[in-house]
Amino acid sequence: MTITVAETPRLANGAERRVYQLLIDQLEPGDLVIPGKRVTDHLKDHEVDFFVAIEGAGIICLEVKGGELWHDGQTWWQKRRGHEHRIDPVRQAREACYALRDFVEKDPRWSQGRLRWDHVVVLPNTDLPEDFALPECPRWKVIDRTDLPDMVAKLRHILHAQQIDRPFLSRNGIAQLGEALGGRGLPQRSVVARALENEDAADVLTEHQSVILDAVRLLNRVEVRGGAGSGKTFLAMEQARRLARAGQRVALVCYSHGLASYLERITETWNRRQRPAYVGEFHDLGKTWGAPEGPDESLRNASTIRFWEHDLPAQMADLAAQLEPGHRFDAIVVDEAQDFADAWWDPLLAALKDDETGGLYVFSDEGQRVFNRHGSPPVPLVPLMLDHNLRNTRQIANAFQPLVDHPMRFLGGEGPAVKYVACSAADAMDAGDDEVELLLEQGWRPEDVALLTTGTRHPEQRERQAAGSAAYWDSFWDADQVFYGHVLGFKGLERRAVVLVVNEESAFERSRERLYVGLSRARDQLVVCGDPDFLREVGGPDLARRLSITPTLASPPRSGGFIKAPSRTSVAAAEMKPRRSNLLPVPEPEFVRGRPNIYGVYYPNVDGWYIGKNETGLANYMGSPERETRKAIDDAHAATGAEQVPEKHILWSPPDATVQECRNQEWIWIARFRAEHHGPTFNVFPTRDWSNHFRWEHDPVTHVDRATNSRWPVVYMKLQARCDENGNCSGGDYSRICGRPWGTQTRGLFWCKVVSPDGTEQWLMPPSPRGNPYNAFRDHKFSMIHEEKGE
Repeated sequence: MTITVAETPRLANGAERRVYQLLIDQLEPGDLVIPGKRVTDHLKDHEVDFFVAIEGAGIICLEVKGGELWHDGQTWWQKRRGHEHRIDPVRQAREACYALRDFVEKDPRWSQGRLRWDHVVVLPNTDLPEDFALPECPRWKVIDRTDLPDMVAKLRHILHAQQIDRPFLSRNGIAQLGEALGGRGLPQRSVVARALENEDAADVLTEHQSVILDAVRLLNRVEVRGGAGSGKTFLAMEQARRLARAGQRVALVCYSHGLASYLERITETWNRRQRPAYVGEFHDLGKTWGAPEGPDESLRNASTIRFWEHDLPAQMADLAAQLEPGHRFDAIVVDEAQDFADAWWDPLLAALKDDETGGLYVFSDEGQRVFNRHGSPPVPLVPLMLDHNLRNTRQIANAFQPLVDHPMRFLGGEGPAVKYVACSAADAMDAGDDEVELLLEQGWRPEDVALLTTGTRHPEQRERQAAGSAAYWDSFWDADQVFYGHVLGFKGLERRAVVLVVNEESAFERSRERLYVGLSRARDQLVVCGDPDFLREVGGPDLARRLSITPTLASPPRSGGFIKAPSRTSVAAAEMKPRRSNLLPVPEPEFVRGRPNIYGVYYPNVDGWYIGKNETGLANYMGSPERETRKAIDDAHAATGAEQVPEKHILWSPPDATVQECRNQEWIWIARFRAEHHGPTFNVFPTRDWSNHFRWEHDPVTHVDRATNSRWPVVYMKLQARCDENGNCSGGDYSRICGRPWGTQTRGLFWCKVVSPDGTEQWLMPPSPRGNPYNAFRDHKFSMIHEEKGE
């Protein structure tokens, strides 16, 4: 089929429509025709009625003139709508053709050199005599009504007849023409452009929010409360600026290094008369009065905590009481005031020129109280509430709304959906790194992106902090690198795109607040990487629903308790997933029911499987799947509409695999739930005769005190092993099992009961819930392989 830019192009008149249809009918498949192609050079704007590229010939530009035409010996005339107009179709065609040729040949993608180009006038309603000729236009340069049936053949002949040594147009040349005429260096649909538009709108709304400050200008003790994205930090800075502009001596203080760095950067750009006298951290304010430097804040122990939380504030209060009037403040503005302990307010109030009427303006969000401090100002404050979210897109604000303690209206712009990546806490960091790379590939700039953790810090953050706190926070402003931080240090700050790595090993009192802070730091694009059960436990079912976290078939209980059997007796999957999965969910195929040995990969958090099956094991596990396995994959295609399921997503774990072969695998094998008369068990597959010897049983054992102190499910593993008369147990076939048990995938406490033939039982337990449980088996000659990609 002839290549054209549109199936139904907009053509100026009937003459052009007739010529276009003839071109489509007569050109060969692979030839190119573009109607109405415009081009501009330094002299004027041009338009080619039809740009035609003929494979094996060249490129020709057509100027079409319909209606009544004639030439009076000096110029061309055309009669349209009863009026006569002077025209020059030959010059139009020539100049437009040359302009197009120059544009194409200047394209850096064009590698064909100078090909055969020409221009022709088409007069579909006019008959020309055979002896027609003009100095600038011989007869062969015109297609009249009689030439139309063989128009393309004549065009091809014109190009072939050129007496110049230039190559003919190839198929590759036609492809390059299409690219060149499509333009170059074009602005693509940009995630950053949309973010900047949202940001501009948010800035306008935030500035409008400053009307609140007009309303309280006669009040000197005010607390402004608002959720994330409500513009509190802007209002805090604006209030400090207004007070300083009015001639007051103002302090603008906060707790965290990151927010202090941000406040300092912004206020440095203000007019000198509008700058507060002090901008920075609360503890650094004490240093300006002569307080000691103190110990390294990163060394969190009882002594350092006591110094920063109590001793230093007490010293600051004494020093503040001794300040000269010229060093006191008319007003103090506190941002993120929920971070302040009770003892911290005393030095602030003591530093006011008038402790009764001095200004105290507090901006806070109780939902972001991530530290174990419960301080509040010891003076009455007039409360004001901000109930509009301005800074986050509606998609992001809707996601963290369940964590806000009061309803908020979403006034932010539209943005991409919040993305959730299911993974374990241990794997969340790697998943986050992958998502950062994806964001950069999508067009986000490094300066737009931050990766924030809720648990341990990212290695990149630790490396940058080794250069010192000041250098680390200076990197927040670097345009050429992604910022890596922790949610505790990022309060009050924001980035256009944030990857939140939820990597806490267990929930604690302030996990909900940390999660709220992390979810609300992104203005336009949010990606969350973390364990679905942890997020559901900490954030609640409403948050899980908004993040599209669906319940698993048999989620393990929290804080003790035991796994319940599925409500149905058909085979269901227990989640033994690889680190990450891009599989699509499908319903449980009828194919798998009633089969004793099932191989498969369970898609995280979705009631569905990808299934492979073999009664005797998959001997050629590194090759193509067997026919029944392929059928199950095809069933998955049919159920989901997926075009392809990569071969590597099929799980291989044959009974005869060697240890080295196991270590070469990228994926982790799977167990399954099965409801039987003796209660819920895990049967480990692949298995033939192993199913009666190797199983996890969830029986109550109360003599282990550690069980009650763990957030993770208490998993008991009973190994009915082969043991001799001396009580020595041999691993036998167990040494060939590849993978890691479900209990360690969720970091459950892990016990192993070895039962000898005479009934002697011995419980084994690893030294730590986070340790490798296999170490505990070695003294009994049990060997299991803990495999994880990258280890």
